[in-house]
Amino acid sequence: MVDMGGLDNLMANTAYLQARKMWDGDSRELQRRRRSLALPGPQSCAPLPQALPPDFHRLCEQQPVGRRLFPDFLATVPRYREAMAFLEQVQSWELAEGPAKGSSLQALVAAAGTHPPSSARL
Repeated sequence: MVDMGGLDNLMANTAYLQARKMWDGDSRELQRRRRSLALPGPQSCAPLPQALPPDFHRLCEQQPVGRRLFPDFLATVPRYREAMAFLEQVQSWELAEGPAKGSSLQALVAAAGTHPPSSARL
């Protein structure tokens, strides 16, 4: 006959080893994920500001924080509020489709034609 106590012990040890193997695998997976989420060191990021020239398109249009903060900045300076309204009109024209795009362009040109040149306003 088979010793039931020995069989229970064998099953318990096997289950324990399987559980430990899964736990070790999970911890390794978590460590790998943590390493992949780590930010690069300052040494590797130091040359980036010199490599990427600061320009309006990159800072204020491409980057999400720039798209959000640039209109807020324009709203704080009274003489730039008109520029903010113009940029909003241009953006709505760029996003318009079909006949709405033509009418939006006409409204934009008409609004720009009623104002004096920008050098006279600033």
